[in-house]
Amino acid sequence: MTSIAQPRKPLHPAEALLSLAHPPTTAASLFKSTVSLKPLPFIPNTQLDPSAARDARDRRRLARERKQEAKLAQRKFRASGKPKPLSAKMKRALGVHKISKEEKRWEIYVPLWAMWADYVRGLLGIDADEEEGKSEDAMEGVEDGEAKQSKKHQFVSVANGGPLLASADFHGAYLEVVQCRCVSRVGLRGIVLKDTKFTYEMITRDNEIKVVPKEFTILRMELPLASNPAINSNGQVEGRTLVFELHGSRLQNRAPDRANKKLKDTFRLED
Repeated sequence: MTSIAQPRKPLHPAEALLSLAHPPTTAASLFKSTVSLKPLPFIPNTQLDPSAARDARDRRRLARERKQEAKLAQRKFRASGKPKPLSAKMKRALGVHKISKEEKRWEIYVPLWAMWADYVRGLLGIDADEEEGKSEDAMEGVEDGEAKQSKKHQFVSVANGGPLLASADFHGAYLEVVQCRCVSRVGLRGIVLKDTKFTYEMITRDNEIKVVPKEFTILRMELPLASNPAINSNGQVEGRTLVFELHGSRLQNRAPDRANKKLKDTFRLED
């Protein structure tokens, strides 16, 4: 009776490595004590569950979405308190600065000129005359050799009045064009309705809107000293006035920017 050789069971990878460094008996005992009989504890881990991983991702995604929604709500709340300003294109489309035909009347803007005259007198520190024809020297504040105790006018010069006028707002000013490269504008008188960076838009006694360029233009401005000024039919300011000459080339900036602009004490002749 012949015996059939049984196929040898393949060695465990750890036992094969041990047999390379130790004798067969030693390798077998080390494998049995350190590998075969060593307990292998299993710790439950939620990450091994695919559904648990998906739930964690969903929670993080929902947290991000809630955070973004909170930021958007905060931005909308801030924007609701401060409306967005209109752009230049929207202003032109809506006609914000357009003057209608009914509003192109000289009589409407004469009170505006009176308010502007009071504004410039306060800017220069000049008191208005309470009564028309009341004799009082606007430059010296002296009459008949005696100083006026009730009211005095400040001395206005280029040094102290020039920077103040250069930074003033000319909406409502009554101006006359003395010199201009556009000869058709010379002699034009009107009240300023719009003071832009490069032009003045004025309304005349004929209820017409005229555009006067500032560059290479000299304008004459009369500041009335009366508290209730008036303009006669010839376009002259009634009562005593202070006369100023304005060089438009030196005023080529917007009215809001002009108030904060630092002016240099220099003079240059027009070309």
